[in-house]
Amino acid sequence: MTQKSLHEKLQKIEEKIKARIQAGSDPVFAHWQGALESVLSTMEPYLVAGQIITTNALEKEDVELFQKLHTTLDLAPYITAVFLPCDTSNHTSPPKTAESIQRVPENGISNKVLVSKHNDFRRLMVVELGRPPVRAGIDIFQDGNLLGSYDYETPQDCMDALSKVIWVHLKSRVKWSTADTVLYTENWFLRSAAGKIIDLPVNQNHSYIHHPVLLNISEVEAIFKLMRATLVRLLHDFDQVADAVDLAGGFENPETGQVKKITREEIAQGETDQVAALHEFIVNSLLELLKLLRGYDIIKFENFSEKDNTAFKDAFEKTVAETYQRLIKNE
Repeated sequence: MTQKSLHEKLQKIEEKIKARIQAGSDPVFAHWQGALESVLSTMEPYLVAGQIITTNALEKEDVELFQKLHTTLDLAPYITAVFLPCDTSNHTSPPKTAESIQRVPENGISNKVLVSKHNDFRRLMVVELGRPPVRAGIDIFQDGNLLGSYDYETPQDCMDALSKVIWVHLKSRVKWSTADTVLYTENWFLRSAAGKIIDLPVNQNHSYIHHPVLLNISEVEAIFKLMRATLVRLLHDFDQVADAVDLAGGFENPETGQVKKITREEIAQGETDQVAALHEFIVNSLLELLKLLRGYDIIKFENFSEKDNTAFKDAFEKTVAETYQRLIKNE
């Protein structure tokens, strides 16, 4: 975004503030929402639908909180969120006259999260995640008006409730597309796999692994669509995979007995031990993902027919082969 286009956006926000006040909005709330919209507009080129991002380099305490939010926050594919670390958050505060939404006392320390629909800031949430005496909570604004607030005893209580509040107050008025369903399901499972967590919240009504009919595919097809997408994002770089194989024990050179790191060049030359080590790593990675999926108890594997089991075996082998080829070609 150019400085000129950003300036134009901020000018439009100023005009909206004036229009909202003229329409009857409390000037304090209208100006505060305008300030929050300005932050989101500045971040707009970096916002990612269905994800939470942050503004800049984080301190250790902020990193831990952001990672927890990144993993556990359940965002629809049309929602964006921005995490404000303490130093930025402390410079983004409502006017002192807005007593009802003053959550951080003077010299208090807190983090904020701003949440809205992607590229639509008419309704937004500002979330305060500080410890007492900070009042952890969520304030919801629309068109310069305070729609409502939620207060919590601790920031953890606030984070635990945040996903549900977002789903209630930032619902989509349009039917989800197939792409929305795919993105939502695969983002959810990737976060689960990356964090090795088997109880992440998910809206089952929009998940194709819970309802394969959403994509008009079978259960087995849904399983391996999800597995392939997750493997693509987890095992996307040959050198990183080679390091992981090495950490897992690598393989022994039959001539020297020494553990040696795999290389793309030697695999291309048909070094059978390296080929086997990479293949085994992919198989084990896929088995771990399937174990994670089984932990959610979504798919009743025990009820599979003989046809399902055959399709499962074929899809497993095909997924391993595709992942192997993608890695050695670094595609």
